[in-house]
Amino acid sequence: MMKKVRMLLLALLLLTVGSTGAYAAEGAAESAPQSWDVSVGQAMDHDSAMFFSMQPGTVYIHEGDTVTFTNRDMAAPHTVTFLVGGPPIADDKSPIATDPSGVQWDGSKLLNSGELMPQASYAVTFTKSGAYAYYCAYHPTMKGTVVVLPKGQPIPSKVEQAAAQKAHEEDLMKQAEWLKNYCGVVNYSKNSNGTLTYKAYASAASAEVMINAYLPGELYINAGDTIEWTNPSPEVHLVVVNMPKDLQVFTEQGPNPLLMTPSKQAYDGKGMATSGIMMGPDPFRLTFTKPGTYTITDPFWGFTGKVVVAAKGAAKLVVDGKAVVLDTQVKNGHVFAPVNAVAKALGAKAAVAKKKVTINGKALVSGSDSAPYEKSGTTYVALDAVANHLGKAYSWDQTALTFTLKTK
Repeated sequence: MMKKVRMLLLALLLLTVGSTGAYAAEGAAESAPQSWDVSVGQAMDHDSAMFFSMQPGTVYIHEGDTVTFTNRDMAAPHTVTFLVGGPPIADDKSPIATDPSGVQWDGSKLLNSGELMPQASYAVTFTKSGAYAYYCAYHPTMKGTVVVLPKGQPIPSKVEQAAAQKAHEEDLMKQAEWLKNYCGVVNYSKNSNGTLTYKAYASAASAEVMINAYLPGELYINAGDTIEWTNPSPEVHLVVVNMPKDLQVFTEQGPNPLLMTPSKQAYDGKGMATSGIMMGPDPFRLTFTKPGTYTITDPFWGFTGKVVVAAKGAAKLVVDGKAVVLDTQVKNGHVFAPVNAVAKALGAKAAVAKKKVTINGKALVSGSDSAPYEKSGTTYVALDAVANHLGKAYSWDQTALTFTLKTK
């Protein structure tokens, strides 16, 4: 009996020691300084969108913990600047660090990382409790907060903060998709002389997201029409038309003056046209006077777009959002185009025999006013007849002279 009692007491003692050791280890883990990461700008996993913001915007830590701020932007430099109630840091001071990375900071004075180029980091160990707001001196809309609590006080765990951040990033990605769809719609107004002015974006942005792309990415216009680009983002962008491949973006003196000086507002397809620096509400307007296909480039960020110019008064075909350049004729209220070119654009097969047109092996049926006809040895078919034949959705914009067809 005594032997059983001794064994029971020994088991209880071992259990107590084991539990005490576990609690001690857990307490030690909680009291040990931890490291946290914050992205200062961050490229998204897809397309041209990026977080032009601090991620996470708020981080909760304990006294003695270290936060490492890393510039994960695609191209732009940033700063991490804690003002501590003082005036905004002057532009000529923002590239200058007040303290080296790894500083221990108690929140009593200005702290500035200096200029952080992409992938550069700046670490701060916070030694005193408080809520510390900071921002990027280059881009004041980029803001964040570090909340520091005394050791032992409860804060959201790393897992909890990571989960909240993931949910926030998913919301921002949806916001980015909405921005691209909204700004990517072709929009125009009619001028007094009958030409059109198309509204476009040199980028798009919300409070935390920036889209590094021309929106719409491709515009199909007529000679004499104008495109008006605006830049609603907090970063510098350019619109450069037909930029030479060998043109240096930067010289020893800084950005190339050839890119920085805005061009005249009419472009005849010769040489290069540039918006110069676009930042703020002022738009860049350019009237295209000569038919052709022109590439537009933002040399700072590296993205491109396209402007396709048809002859003045010519009807245009757009298939699945892409310009299809071909000869068009407007006749009897219908838009006609060469059957082989139309079939190729739609991924179909066409044949002409004895003045009869077949597409994908079936005879094309059309009304008397939309019947195929021959001109200079080429057979022309009505675009609406072909769309109906293939069961595809289409629309006709009389003002913009644009026949839009969707194959998907």
